[in-house]
Amino acid sequence: MKNMNVKPAEGRLGILIVGNGAVATTFMVGVLMTRRGLGKPIGSMTQYDQLRIGRGNDKKYLKYGEIVPLADLHDIVFGCWDIYPQNAYQSAVYAEELRKDDIDSVRQELEQIVLMKAAL
Repeated sequence: MKNMNVKPAEGRLGILIVGNGAVATTFMVGVLMTRRGLGKPIGSMTQYDQLRIGRGNDKKYLKYGEIVPLADLHDIVFGCWDIYPQNAYQSAVYAEELRKDDIDSVRQELEQIVLMKAAL
């Protein structure tokens, strides 16, 4: 296999989510809490898991970001569309999947995620 040079991640990484229900808002709250140090990225392969590189005495375990350049969690911006007009904070509270205290810890950021209109 040919070695490739992967350029470092630069700028913002936009994540556009279809629908603003329980799964979407749980994902957004998790990312926002993790980048504030209020939660751990449990379940995130790129943030939490490690890969074994090498064999025998040369074996070591590295996080994904140590192998390939990834966008930093602080560079992620969310976009979303849904048929309901609530912002991400209102949708997260309505979904009742997370504790209100956790949602409120990132309320200001969630309220700024205003949905685009979806087709009916």
